[in-house]
Amino acid sequence: MQHLQVNLNKSAEYLRLALPLMARYGIPVTPVNYAVLYEYVSGNNQQLNRKFDELLLNNKQLENRHIKTLFDEFIDLKHEFSRLEDAHSRFSTLHLNFTQALEEACENTNSFSQSLDSCKQQMEEDSTPQFVESLLRDLSNSTQTILRKNKDLLTELNIARIEINELKKQLIDAKRQTVTDTMTNLPNRKAFFDHMGIFMEMNKNQFTKSALVMLDIDHFKNINDSFGHLFGDKVIKTVAEVLRRLTKGKDMPARFGGEEFIIHLPDTDINGAKAVAEAIRRTIENASIINPLNNKVISKVTVSLGLTEILVNGEIDEAIARADKALYQAKNTGRNRVCIAETCTTTLYEEMQASGPAA
Repeated sequence: MQHLQVNLNKSAEYLRLALPLMARYGIPVTPVNYAVLYEYVSGNNQQLNRKFDELLLNNKQLENRHIKTLFDEFIDLKHEFSRLEDAHSRFSTLHLNFTQALEEACENTNSFSQSLDSCKQQMEEDSTPQFVESLLRDLSNSTQTILRKNKDLLTELNIARIEINELKKQLIDAKRQTVTDTMTNLPNRKAFFDHMGIFMEMNKNQFTKSALVMLDIDHFKNINDSFGHLFGDKVIKTVAEVLRRLTKGKDMPARFGGEEFIIHLPDTDINGAKAVAEAIRRTIENASIINPLNNKVISKVTVSLGLTEILVNGEIDEAIARADKALYQAKNTGRNRVCIAETCTTTLYEEMQASGPAA
């Protein structure tokens, strides 16, 4: 009861904080909007909070579409949960059926063993040809019965094997969905941070350089307002395809949220990262994108990019902040350009190389 009261008190406090915030920024009180604001004021989702703060800085009036983007990206996992619950239920049913089948097989085997013992005992008591023939006939029937039941069991096991393989595929697909952006099929923000965590851990004592690129579609709100959201979606998909095509090997492009993307380039110095970023910028600038509403070709969609060099033993959040700052520098100096973060790690890197790996 005390735990319940604590939860109720927390919920009431989050409600008290969320509603004035919604009123201040003109956010309609809908279930989706409230869910996002509730999560924001609770402080339980730092990635959502960071993205929400960025929206507050860039938009005087938040729109429903902004909040819906946050909801889709950070909160709405019902579909994946439903699929996982369904898989769990099917696994439980399979386990129960399999257990029952094994128990029945054991009972059949014990019954057959008892029949053999009984036949042996009866033959010792009466070994006349007529009686032996009768026993053999009974034994043959018992043998046929257990063979038939074992065949049925084998059929059930084969069906279960097929079902288990299907469930494995379903679980793999469900897991993939949780780390994949549904619109672009690129890895999502969660997948990116998972990747960076693994990369940092695997290379923590090697002082390996890598680069980070932040990308944002220029004037994206104007694109949506002028040509419609379907075309805006087409632009996002086109950018994603360019990233997929111009990155390779261990590179990790991901949709970071909305019209923003991020790329990790392992084993790449700042010059290599700049070359990749420029190739992406030029390819998108020269792309012709068809508006699905009227089949007209729209050109001159551009992107701004910010990049930084990182050390594997550095903080990824700091690197993202540097790349983001460089991105906004590109925006503020005319857009459709690549800017490199002012903070350079070369001297620190060389010092660490000279001193050798940390203990």
